[in-house]
Amino acid sequence: MALVLCGFLCLASAHADEELGGARLKPGSVLRGHFVQERSLQGFQAPLRSEGSFIVAEGKGLIWRVEKPFATVTVITPAGLVQSAQGTETLRLPAARIPFIAHFYEMLSGTMTGDLKSLTEQFDVKQTGTASDWSLELTPKSTAENTSSDQQNMPIQRLDLAGDQYVKSVAIYRQNGDRDQLIFADQHLDTDPLSAEEAALLAGSGDK
Repeated sequence: MALVLCGFLCLASAHADEELGGARLKPGSVLRGHFVQERSLQGFQAPLRSEGSFIVAEGKGLIWRVEKPFATVTVITPAGLVQSAQGTETLRLPAARIPFIAHFYEMLSGTMTGDLKSLTEQFDVKQTGTASDWSLELTPKSTAENTSSDQQNMPIQRLDLAGDQYVKSVAIYRQNGDRDQLIFADQHLDTDPLSAEEAALLAGSGDK
């Protein structure tokens, strides 16, 4: 789950209240891009670096491919989460058996599209800047406001996002002192259909 909590923040266009600015994902559209992720862990002097590509298919899910240093693929949809390495499945979390996955996907989708309407249920949101140069600070709501077990088990202390038309960077601060920094590049909207392989990955994330 640690990898997923880092990976769920590849991002598209942003809009707060109504919009922060830029284009937003429309039904049938796909956001593609690349990422660099650095994880600073307690007890490690140097951050752990990985890089790869991502695909966000509106209404369908996320494909997060780590290409370096080791090839892994994580797929997250409303039906669940599947992770594989070198073609072998290593993790499967169906939403039907683990309800948190459904909430996790909602949070994922809201962060990826900058859609604050789906984030304000779980986070307090502080917005600064303009539509062309903005930043967001997200902090989990206190248990006094949200007493669900999912909220109380939230491992994230704070999220810092920055961007313009697209989210350019995300910093994830965890309760245990670990930190993740993600930088996104080469983001573009693609109206062409998903490939057969991509569609199969997204369709296969549920229970078996």
